[in-house]
Amino acid sequence: MGLTRNGRIHYFLTGFLIVAFLFVSWFRTSTSARLIISQSSIQSSSSAATETKLSKNCASNLKLYIYKPISEKLLFDEQFPTGNKSVLLSRSDDYLLEDALLRYFQHQPCIITSDPTQANAFLVPHAIASHFFNVPNANQHNLESYFDETLRPFLKHIQQDLPYFNQSISGSDISKNHFFLNTFDNGPFCDKNKHTNESGVFSHKVWKEVVAPMMQIGYYSQLDQKIPHNRQSKRRKFCFIPEKDIAVPMYDEQGRNSLNQQQPAQPTSTAFIHHCNHHSNNDYCRIQWRSYLKHRALQVSRPFYFRGTISKGKQCSPGIRPFLQRYCSLQTTSCHFQNLSASMKDSIFSFCPAGWACWSARFYDAWDHMTIPIRLSEDIAEPFASVIPEYSKMMISLRTTSISGLFEIMHANNNSQTMPKNGSDLLNKLAFLAREWVHVCAAANNTTFDNNNACLQHPISKRLEVIAKNRHLVSWAQSEEGGAYTSLEREMSNRVRNN
Repeated sequence: MGLTRNGRIHYFLTGFLIVAFLFVSWFRTSTSARLIISQSSIQSSSSAATETKLSKNCASNLKLYIYKPISEKLLFDEQFPTGNKSVLLSRSDDYLLEDALLRYFQHQPCIITSDPTQANAFLVPHAIASHFFNVPNANQHNLESYFDETLRPFLKHIQQDLPYFNQSISGSDISKNHFFLNTFDNGPFCDKNKHTNESGVFSHKVWKEVVAPMMQIGYYSQLDQKIPHNRQSKRRKFCFIPEKDIAVPMYDEQGRNSLNQQQPAQPTSTAFIHHCNHHSNNDYCRIQWRSYLKHRALQVSRPFYFRGTISKGKQCSPGIRPFLQRYCSLQTTSCHFQNLSASMKDSIFSFCPAGWACWSARFYDAWDHMTIPIRLSEDIAEPFASVIPEYSKMMISLRTTSISGLFEIMHANNNSQTMPKNGSDLLNKLAFLAREWVHVCAAANNTTFDNNNACLQHPISKRLEVIAKNRHLVSWAQSEEGGAYTSLEREMSNRVRNN
């Protein structure tokens, strides 16, 4: 018996649905197979990319735990609202490293850990210098009130309620894994500010028992400098302990430490900085570098540069500034001295005597302007010296009592030079060396390459090359890959590993 019209329609629809179902099933199976293969490839690629990223950014063995504040008034930080941020005057960016360092570490998942039992390093967050220096009417009262009301209870909490600090110290030793950031001049033990001298904060029992035993990260570090007697503790007699504490460059929000706020010099082309660091024998790179040296030489009008107040000095660089003033008054063609129309780029050497402490922003300003700093100060702890390649070649560093060694350092491999007997003769010799460099490099041929080229092999060029390759390692600009933050990570990692 034949199907009715409705039966045929029902039969047709049923068959169509069966075929459609089978087709969809086949398509999904095929697509799934292709997706599995595709996702496998993507995951493989992603894993490789992640592995590369981790190997690049997670090479440090540092696992850092930042103590959690018990008061929102502890920090100037958006993640811990205080209501105090509006009163910040930013009178000096130097002291805002307390905030900037926390921000940096909080965005480093390879380093930071939220589990203190997994940490091998601990950092105490605070903002004592920011409160003291950067709020209106900085004075003794501001320092003491922040300590008494906010920081001291936090330090006691770390000491009495948590086990990690006490586990890190033994006998009279410094902590093996606790870090405390200080940005006071000469540190929180040896600062000589009038208000800190009158304050009892740095001689307080809690400060001596909790802060003093920690490894210090700070500015203006000087070797063999004893802490004032009333601030000493059984674990700390000296302001800076080289094998424990870390000296860092002064902080600047823009990653620079410029005195005259002029645009820093561009060291050379991107090719030299990013490519030629790893391919220094490449002829193209050397031609690019030599081209820059010619450009730099043409900028130089006088060998030496200095701008600043003329004072006799006390602890560091005593008598050096008056000496430089006398020299430059007699050798006017050798110096840009207090010349407001000139900048560091107009010279190849920059005098960098001590400032408020044994350091000066001139030191970093010189690197900014591709100028060789002549540091004239005593017993300085070098920031990041152990993690920056060829650090000693980035400057001329002299004790003021041995100024006659300057020319010998520049020509260490030239035994035919007659050593100068006094500072004036010394600077005359150095001025001659600078003029020789300008003459040689300003006339350099940019189109040919000669491995023995006098410009490339000149001792001044050699020092400038080291500065160009490494000066970013002291920059706090977070856009600077491998900058000061990375240098600090390495220093902290070294301290933890060696303890």
